[in-house]
Amino acid sequence: GCDLGHKFACAHYAVALDNAKGVANDPGAAVRNYTIGCEAGFMFACTNLGFMYQGDRGVPVNHAESLRLYQIACDGGESYGCNNLGHMHMTGRGVAVDNTRAIALFERALKIDANNQYAKDNLRIAREGA
Repeated sequence: GCDLGHKFACAHYAVALDNAKGVANDPGAAVRNYTIGCEAGFMFACTNLGFMYQGDRGVPVNHAESLRLYQIACDGGESYGCNNLGHMHMTGRGVAVDNTRAIALFERALKIDANNQYAKDNLRIAREGA
């Protein structure tokens, strides 16, 4: 599907490449396909691409790019993008530590998806540290 121009297929193919689900693990190809998906407006692809930049997977670590991609995803209504952006603010990864901002982002993530366990856990941790 991706080869035929279906950008949603590219985004999902990236997940398969990233997690070695039915294909060999290929972080570089995952980055290329997440990029296509993100640019096409699939917010989960932006979140996953941000994670690739944060973890030196297929691309060198680039916290500024992770922050940018997580912000795009969060603004686009993707709960995990908000959570990951909040985590960067909570831990000071690529930005100054800002627990107030982190808490707001975790709360936003939970408004989008009340079942996001990562956001629940991070919100608790951030509140304990505030």
